[in-house]
Amino acid sequence: ITYQEFPPSVYLHPYIECYWTLKIDGCAALRQELIIPGGRAELIFNFNRSLIWHDSTADTGVPCPFAFLLGQRNRYFFMSSNGQIDALGIRLRPGGLAQFTDIPVHYFHSSITALPEVIGPQAEPWLEVLNETPSAIERVANIEFLLSRKCRSTLETVNRMELIAAVKQSNAQPVGALCNLTGIHYKKLERIFRNVAGYTPKNFVRVMRFYRSLMELRARKSYLTTISLDGGYYDQSHFIHDFKQFTGVSPSKFVSRPNLIPDILLKSN
Repeated sequence: ITYQEFPPSVYLHPYIECYWTLKIDGCAALRQELIIPGGRAELIFNFNRSLIWHDSTADTGVPCPFAFLLGQRNRYFFMSSNGQIDALGIRLRPGGLAQFTDIPVHYFHSSITALPEVIGPQAEPWLEVLNETPSAIERVANIEFLLSRKCRSTLETVNRMELIAAVKQSNAQPVGALCNLTGIHYKKLERIFRNVAGYTPKNFVRVMRFYRSLMELRARKSYLTTISLDGGYYDQSHFIHDFKQFTGVSPSKFVSRPNLIPDILLKSN
């Protein structure tokens, strides 16, 4: 298994956390790997056409296209492969996707979508070139070129990214407190969040609360009760209830077994 990360340019840094590459040989790639919510979307390039998407509510998997968007999520999914994995991804910041698409981001919630449907048909010729590009560095450079041309960095988008970042750091405050924090009426706040982050403010805060608590759990620095209360949960049972919805298992079961993709994401953070 080979995983690497590459930083974005200064221009795209407000919207992109990192570029990443993942290569896994066939022997290690057959099992289903857990995909958890993290409050953000990812653009993924599936060079071997080997990735298979599994909805946790469906019985069969769906082959992923060469280039696709993995939308923001509020429940768990799985990814597997039918052979070796050669993938490159763009890990977007919460709200970052809105800078590259004309479609309201909530449209992509908990789904995968072929990339031309997300950023427009002008991506097709560029994808053909990218498909023939052999090295990770060249691939990232090509992606930077396309996204820099597509990006709409304006004062309004910067303000919206700052708004989302402020709510993200709000430590699971109630909706009324979020309105007081941002100075925005809830209906307007909800409209902005759905169009830009793809969640309602309440659901976004809930996902981020889970994700922060998961990072604490993985570090094994505290007991469940402490993690629950520090994370803004009413009690330990409240934390376990949310944890099961977002991962499909209890916290103790999660930490007792390998979780390739969640571990990569949590180490990255």
